[in-house]
Amino acid sequence: MKEISCDILIIGGGLAGLSLSILCAKKNYKVIVLEKSQYPRHKVCGEYISKESLDFLKELNFDVQKHKLPEINTFVLSSEYSKNSSCSLNPGGIGISRYLIDDELSKIAKENGVEIFCNEKFIDYKKENESFLVNSNQFLFKTSLLIDASGRKSNSYNKKENKTYIGVKYHLDQGPEDNIIEIHHFNGGYAGISKVENGAYCMAYLVKNEVLKKFNGNIEEMEQHVLNQNIQLKERFNTKKLIGPITTTIHHFSLNDLKHQDLIKIGDAAGFIPPITGNGMSLAFRASKNTFQSILKHQLKHDLILKDNQHYFKTYLKKRLFWGNFIQNLLTSEHEIFQKICFKTLSLVPLFTKLISKFAVGKKI
Repeated sequence: MKEISCDILIIGGGLAGLSLSILCAKKNYKVIVLEKSQYPRHKVCGEYISKESLDFLKELNFDVQKHKLPEINTFVLSSEYSKNSSCSLNPGGIGISRYLIDDELSKIAKENGVEIFCNEKFIDYKKENESFLVNSNQFLFKTSLLIDASGRKSNSYNKKENKTYIGVKYHLDQGPEDNIIEIHHFNGGYAGISKVENGAYCMAYLVKNEVLKKFNGNIEEMEQHVLNQNIQLKERFNTKKLIGPITTTIHHFSLNDLKHQDLIKIGDAAGFIPPITGNGMSLAFRASKNTFQSILKHQLKHDLILKDNQHYFKTYLKKRLFWGNFIQNLLTSEHEIFQKICFKTLSLVPLFTKLISKFAVGKKI
């Protein structure tokens, strides 16, 4: 098996892995990214990026203006129990598909000298003195720094977690006004809809697996009987599907288990935030920037970077995940009476909706 050496090896070529690779390559580190798939590709995602990430995208040389992306500044929440609740979003966000942004970032990475091995699956690793030996399906890599950006299905993920959810995504040919992101509640989950590039609308929803089981795993039947309970969601969904359904299984909304782990984790490999916040993509970027600053500070001293990484988990990321789960649990309670009270209160007191939206964002990256 051929051995390849590098300064930094990143497992996973999603937003976190690609953005960190670009930053490091610009500082003349030799960086390799292992990506199990290829570009471009569709992924289950709400496809909304908070404007807290715009300066960071510029730092990566990603030209937001070039793609004429919709700017989103209004949030609308609907349910089957009450009238809509809405508020302005500060700082707001932009709509962009994972198909586009992952592909563009992979090109920027390559332009900066990053080697991306697509269709290359990470197998295992071992630490040898001050280096890591990493096996993939075709190669053996030797690296000074090993970064886990492999997503929420990371090998380091603690699978003894709460309830299982199913994430489903479509692109539709119609949707809300360009500046609006909508969240539609239904029994057992919620759906988000907003515009992305090229006139398409991303609709992604999260549903408890136990709900889907009632329909023997038939997504279409479940959508007809469950999602259509919300009349506004039914109207949004009753349009042409450009792509989808694309599905994924989600096991947890929490920090991954850090016990006995010596990998530096970023993005969803560190912890997965509920999609209700609309901030998973920004958290991936924030983790990359934070890790990059640690690399600059400590060079390639793995133990010191790992210490910074775990401190970030246990302070900032843990807090963001707490509020994300709080909002999701508030809106997806299994108690119908509580749900009715909750949504009627939100519709009557818009200030509460505004307050919820503030917990979902962070400061500029």
